[in-house]
Amino acid sequence: MQRSTEPYTFKPVEFKHTTFQHFEIGDLNRFTEYSIVVQAYNSRGAGPPSEEAIARTLEFDRPNPPIMRQYFATSKTLKLSWEPNNHLNAPISGYILYHKTEGNHWQETHLTGDRTAYTLHDLQCGSSYSFYLVAFNSAGRGNGSEIISARTDGSRK
Repeated sequence: MQRSTEPYTFKPVEFKHTTFQHFEIGDLNRFTEYSIVVQAYNSRGAGPPSEEAIARTLEFDRPNPPIMRQYFATSKTLKLSWEPNNHLNAPISGYILYHKTEGNHWQETHLTGDRTAYTLHDLQCGSSYSFYLVAFNSAGRGNGSEIISARTDGSRK
């Protein structure tokens, strides 16, 4: 940890013959600043350490995917409802609702984090729509919910 009086803790990592070397450091404390150095070793001993890099872990985890619950259809609207699937370490700041009709591109609707339902208006009568929802917070976007399909009432003209 940065500004710590503790010495660095070194962990041996096997060298891989690739263009870039990377290593994931796990089991870190949340919202903590760390000082990181890299030091190469070979049969002749240790090389000089790299310059110190400072990194901070995130305050929160990304949210879990929301659980899509149900929809209610009229000829021109679809009301969707969901349950947040969050935990204490992943508060939800907002949602992005993705929706589309068959053969078209996904459209986004941004919603506040306190919402658990949303109604889409001015839809085509008797048309099928696909939906999924993504929760986000200061750590980023979580994974998307399952994709659900719904149809407005009536028949297409």
